[in-house]
Amino acid sequence: MEKSNKLTKMFLIFFVYFLYSMYAEKIFNFMGLNDTILIKFLADTLFMAFIAFIYRNNLKEDLKFFKKTSIKKIIMLVLLWVIILFGANIICGIITDIISPGYNSDENTEAVYNLYSISTWYTIFKTMIFGTLAEEILYRESIRDNVKNPLLFVIISSVVYTFLNVFFAGVSEGFEIISILLYLTPAVICSIAYLKFDNNILMVSLIKFIYNLIPLTVLLLGLGG
Repeated sequence: MEKSNKLTKMFLIFFVYFLYSMYAEKIFNFMGLNDTILIKFLADTLFMAFIAFIYRNNLKEDLKFFKKTSIKKIIMLVLLWVIILFGANIICGIITDIISPGYNSDENTEAVYNLYSISTWYTIFKTMIFGTLAEEILYRESIRDNVKNPLLFVIISSVVYTFLNVFFAGVSEGFEIISILLYLTPAVICSIAYLKFDNNILMVSLIKFIYNLIPLTVLLLGLGG
């Protein structure tokens, strides 16, 4: 019964994710709201509240790790995985430069830059709050609840994350095949980190928060040009 409930929750949140991603703007337009950024913010906030409520017990359990672990140890662990993520970016940069010279090798930073050009405050919300919590629960917590084999979990969660990001990017902006590698690499690393921290999604969220904070800080300081 419990396994069935977990599977139902996973399908439910992915269904809601697709629904709001594809139709939120049309629904809000019908209600008389036409500010695109405000619509995105409201839709993201509602989805984040929804998914956090669905997985509220998991989040409560994850919080216990922070209560029994020293701040120094948490900082060291987070910085270690942030360095690993940036190291992976450098390797991806070398590979993509060989395969496709001049192609952007950091999809995360590029996404932050593109969003920043539209709205500063929404960029902060999307990258530092929504992207670090809601997306992590969606792509890792919900899948891990249903896939107990560690290797299979890493493969499935990383492929799902990559597919959906490439799908939405492809629909709106177009993409090259190399984008798959650039999305897949950090997805695999985050999934491995999630397992290393005993399925603690809040630790992975913190790692991603610091990882996203660096390009965002560069932008806010006006150093991105």
